[in-house]
Amino acid sequence: MSVEIRGLEDLQKAIANAYSGAQAKRIRKQALNAGGDVVVEQMKKNFESFQGAGYSKEEIMRTDARTKNDVEELKIGWNGEHDRWRIVHLNEFGYTKKGKQYTPRGFGVIAKTVEQSKEEYLHTVADEMRRSL
Repeated sequence: MSVEIRGLEDLQKAIANAYSGAQAKRIRKQALNAGGDVVVEQMKKNFESFQGAGYSKEEIMRTDARTKNDVEELKIGWNGEHDRWRIVHLNEFGYTKKGKQYTPRGFGVIAKTVEQSKEEYLHTVADEMRRSL
């Protein structure tokens, strides 16, 4: 699942005009990182409702923004010694065992979090970019 920023073209053009290419790229990446932090915090908050040992919440991480195929991106995922990414996948989509479909308490929480935090994410990214002007 990904979020595409639209409506910030004017802001991005203003930054591109005010700064060199490398500086503008750095500003955009900082803004994306700040927005990613918002989503991670919301994700941790939503994971509290069904946590057991708390490893899934502890292992939520965000990569730093990077450019790939001329698109700046960052990834939010699970990484740690407890390998919770396996369980998170089962919680998000449910699973079938011996012909019976199971929907755990964490069913759909990632999609819900992305939808909930989309607006705050966009505002955070825009605010970070405006501060740089």
